[in-house]
Amino acid sequence: MMTGIMSLLLNKRRGTLVLATLPVLMLGTVLTASAAPVTGRTAAHSVSAFSSTVLTAAGKTVHSDLPFQAYDHCAQYNYCDYNGTDGALKCIQTDQAINDWGSCANLDESFANRMTVHGVRVYFSAGYGGAWACVNPGWYANNLDISAYIFNNGSGLPGYGQRILRNVHSSKPVLSSQNNGLCTNPLPEDG
Repeated sequence: MMTGIMSLLLNKRRGTLVLATLPVLMLGTVLTASAAPVTGRTAAHSVSAFSSTVLTAAGKTVHSDLPFQAYDHCAQYNYCDYNGTDGALKCIQTDQAINDWGSCANLDESFANRMTVHGVRVYFSAGYGGAWACVNPGWYANNLDISAYIFNNGSGLPGYGQRILRNVHSSKPVLSSQNNGLCTNPLPEDG
């Protein structure tokens, strides 16, 4: 069985970080990995800051690894909301329920749930009202501007079916007594 080595190379002249790739043979399938160069402030972060890392087998994507900025910028055991994409402009970081997001309401552009055992519900209205969406532990989105990220729970309630992007007014962790703290109808992992 042939294995491959992936290494990071720093081009000092251009200030870019590049992932060098070598083929990997696993169970008769050749996998290759590739990533776009990262420049500027992002290059100072970990490898997870790559804009796209894709493993392919026979020309088909088998795994897509999104950048972790929103996740990395949120303290463990908390959930975080950001007014910018990629975890920029943190507005909320907590492990508690928030009845009214106040000045953070309707500004959400990225989100991360670093709570270890609880899903988080985000609501269309203040006071945990209207439709909601739920994300399980470890879920994050560096850009909520994806059509799959909608308020997908609470059919018939205000906001049902609308996009989460810039529409959240309140949030709370899922109680342990409800489905062991996990979402019953979570948002998809990759939109």
